[in-house]
Amino acid sequence: MISDDNGLEPGLCASWSLCETVRADLLATLGAVPPSYWARQPGPGRWSVAQQADHLLKAEVGTSEIVRRLIKGDYQSLTRPPGAALYEMVRVTERCGADMSNHDG
Repeated sequence: MISDDNGLEPGLCASWSLCETVRADLLATLGAVPPSYWARQPGPGRWSVAQQADHLLKAEVGTSEIVRRLIKGDYQSLTRPPGAALYEMVRVTERCGADMSNHDG
């Protein structure tokens, strides 16, 4: 059942809103960092602002790709490690049907 203006299932609305809030906060924080600080490493073995931002970007892109594959069912044949708290994608595709399974990105 899809019920909000973004086409999200009701159970995802709060999480989506939180993600949007965190993203806006991050962008505002990064926007306040002076350009001269972006490449500066605060100490040995510590990441610069640019490295941290790059890591977050790559992690977000990678995570969205994993989610797309989960929606398509690409990982259904994988065996879950004992105790892993992964959500059953079968339930998601049953609830969302064609609305989610035909999403290309």
